[in-house]
Amino acid sequence: MTGFRLRSEKPYRPKENELAEDVCAFLLRRGWYPLRQPAGVYRTLDGRRCVTVGFKGLPDYVVMHSFYPAFFIETKRPGESPTDVQQRRAWELRVAYKLAVTTADSVEGLRLWLEEHERHARVRWRERL
Repeated sequence: MTGFRLRSEKPYRPKENELAEDVCAFLLRRGWYPLRQPAGVYRTLDGRRCVTVGFKGLPDYVVMHSFYPAFFIETKRPGESPTDVQQRRAWELRVAYKLAVTTADSVEGLRLWLEEHERHARVRWRERL
């Protein structure tokens, strides 16, 4: 007879795709439009050729709004961080092109970042007047 053994259940960590769905739903509710940026090598439907799309390390989404400046977002599972290539690409977008880039591993973290991004845009808008 084998002994019955209880195992502690690991805490649930959402997959990156599940988090991306939650992030997109949150952004849409706030009036932002997230646009997925595919990157990688894909086979054509006939299977004869490979097509390269985008750049390695490109953030997952570009997010646009009718009033606020657009930004890039990289989604990650909670506790994970961007790869070195993704960090270099984000740095390039920030420094060379003066674009906002963020990494989201939770909707709450994104909410806090987004409030600051919107507040900063409103301040810059008032300074122009």
